[in-house]
Amino acid sequence: MSLRLVITFVTPFLALSFLGCGTDPGQGATPLRPGTEDSSQSYKGTPSAAESAFWEAVRSGDDTGRGEAANTMRADAQRAPATYGYSAFLSGANSFMVPTVLLRAQAAGTTLPQGQPRTSDELSAAEQLLTQGKQNLTDPLYLGFDAALLATLQLGSGDVASGQENLALGMEKNPAASGFIAVIFKLQQQDVPGALGAFYQLLEYCSGGPVDHEGADAGAYVARANAATLVHRECYSGYHATHGTEGLLLLAGDVHALNGNAPAAGQYYTAVQAAKNYPSWPLKPLLERRINGTEPPSLAATTGLTACGSCHTNALP
Repeated sequence: MSLRLVITFVTPFLALSFLGCGTDPGQGATPLRPGTEDSSQSYKGTPSAAESAFWEAVRSGDDTGRGEAANTMRADAQRAPATYGYSAFLSGANSFMVPTVLLRAQAAGTTLPQGQPRTSDELSAAEQLLTQGKQNLTDPLYLGFDAALLATLQLGSGDVASGQENLALGMEKNPAASGFIAVIFKLQQQDVPGALGAFYQLLEYCSGGPVDHEGADAGAYVARANAATLVHRECYSGYHATHGTEGLLLLAGDVHALNGNAPAAGQYYTAVQAAKNYPSWPLKPLLERRINGTEPPSLAATTGLTACGSCHTNALP
């Protein structure tokens, strides 16, 4: 596995519920921290100010604010690792996020900017943060996501045994996020048929059973996503990933198109338009170009859609 996977891979598929929701623990009690209890169905815990600021910056496409929040979270995690496992995870995941300029270019249909390779120090820092997160997270959603991201760094650096172990842990604890990572692996390996197979494994996990492999169930998937009745909250849009449904199914359409199945691709492209948050999606112009045929997907362009902004960013500055 190439270092390029580590540099360019971003996991867009963190579809969460409302920020900071949770029960009041009572006067004098320690608030429940995110990353402590199983939150696969709804967000649990009270985030820190930096964690809240991080997600606000991601949603609004504020790269500067995101970086500042990540720095604060990193300091919190170093100061109190057991309390700030969620901060360690988010600040480690931040290293996978690319500048908003990429999303802007995708929306406009202009040439995608070239990303700057991460330095060895940056990759090492991210690995340390994700390792710390893994040690302190007990919520399977975040533990699995953290482990899967950590695995990409380890595999990219040649630590295959640790990488495979963490990928297995990620799939066990969070099949939704890890399943999406499997799709990205295949795309970056230029294994387009394998990416399609991995996609249907993910869609069938999210749906809780078989789905039609020619796209006939695309509309039904969106209907269930809108109603939040899929099996895991990372399978559809939420507060932290306002356009998780749209980002996932645009990519599903592209993977079908790259496999030569234009009718199935069209089913997914059309279904995306029924997603409840579609009107505010920054990539709405790109989808419209897919539908009218003026911008068919390429492998490079489709791989670029795995950037976090495809699902997490709600507005472009």
